[in-house]
Amino acid sequence: MEQYRRHRSLMHSSRGSSSMATLSIVSPLSSRYQGRPSPVQHQQGRPSPVQHHQGRPSPAQHHQGRPLPVQHLKERPFGTVSMQFKENHCFNSTSMRKLHRISCQERDSDSASMRALESSEKHSMESFKVGRSGTKPNYICVQKNPPSLALCPATQNCISTAEELNDLSHYVPPWNYNPEDGRGRKKPASKQQAMSELLEVIKTTKPDNFMPQIVEKNDDYVHVEYESPILGFVDDVEFWFPPGKRPIVEYRSASRLGNYDFDINRKRIKALRLALEKKGWESVGY
Repeated sequence: MEQYRRHRSLMHSSRGSSSMATLSIVSPLSSRYQGRPSPVQHQQGRPSPVQHHQGRPSPAQHHQGRPLPVQHLKERPFGTVSMQFKENHCFNSTSMRKLHRISCQERDSDSASMRALESSEKHSMESFKVGRSGTKPNYICVQKNPPSLALCPATQNCISTAEELNDLSHYVPPWNYNPEDGRGRKKPASKQQAMSELLEVIKTTKPDNFMPQIVEKNDDYVHVEYESPILGFVDDVEFWFPPGKRPIVEYRSASRLGNYDFDINRKRIKALRLALEKKGWESVGY
């Protein structure tokens, strides 16, 4: 009861003086920011968003004085021209026509460069090939006085049936396409048939992978150029059917360059001889 009376007296005293009650009320918000600036006070002195952007150039002003994408094209690599247009959104008809024209110019320039490079490489390879193959000797033919194939030079890269028998380095025996103990007794072949058989063997036989090329041919003479597979060295091989009734064929095989052929010419003649023996020919081996 005593506590109740004290409470009632306190309430009556508060009704008499409202200012005292007001002073006794403490706002929770004001107590929260005691010693710290309120949000309104915090923004005081700082520029507003509108004031913050004052003095800075607008996007339109920002690009003033900078070259347009079309003016940039000649300074950019060809592969980035389309990217320049894409970045600046310049897909209009004028810029696209200029882009197409520049692309065509670059393509034509690249094509011209490639053609010039291919022509230069081809010329270099032809010069290299001519240097390796050498020039055709002027004595590659049937000699007139007396009629025979040419003799060999002193180098060890030539063999010929026109040499003396005692010249073991250069002499080789001729071939007989109608041997007496073979088809010459039963059914001899004519000179035309023998020429056809010889041409067939030349085209189908490639000793040491040398490529044969018939450069001259008549009724009794054949000139063949054999080219090496890697370096392109050329050897001249001749075949001659002498006039008369004897069924023989003389030949000559010589390299155009060098002093020694590592028996390439002898191996070639032996391979041709073995192929002709299967058709009924005969010759002395070595």
